[in-house]
Amino acid sequence: MPGRFTLTLIDESREISTASFQGVTLDATNLVAQQGLQDALETAVKAITLGNVVKRVRTADITPFSLNAPSNKAAQRECKLLVVVEDTATYRRSTIELPTFDLNETKAGSDEVDFESAGKGKDLADAIEAYCKSTAGNPVEVVKMVHVGRRV
Repeated sequence: MPGRFTLTLIDESREISTASFQGVTLDATNLVAQQGLQDALETAVKAITLGNVVKRVRTADITPFSLNAPSNKAAQRECKLLVVVEDTATYRRSTIELPTFDLNETKAGSDEVDFESAGKGKDLADAIEAYCKSTAGNPVEVVKMVHVGRRV
């Protein structure tokens, strides 16, 4: 599926809106050329709008999946897993929220998830630490996983 270029703009009242543009799938053979086209598109958007661009996202590939709803009634978007990560160099913390969290993965009598022992929590923590970077570009370490949101 084609890639996407998304610009997020802020207006005078500090409300945020996004504009997305579908393009070709980005790969090693066209990355530089496509980034040039995206930069030109951003310049054109800035010229014709009054808001400020606050974020640019270059998505290399988008793979749509089925819109079939899960059959498990507990699969609710409001039931979230909050993952707290910490930059290993600056120690700044940030969070990741995962909707439709399975409450069976919490520790007994707690809202926390064990991410240090073998299991789904550790698998997720390992995957996050292997892939994610902080906003400063440094590796991150998972420091907490906890259920947030409503219980169903």
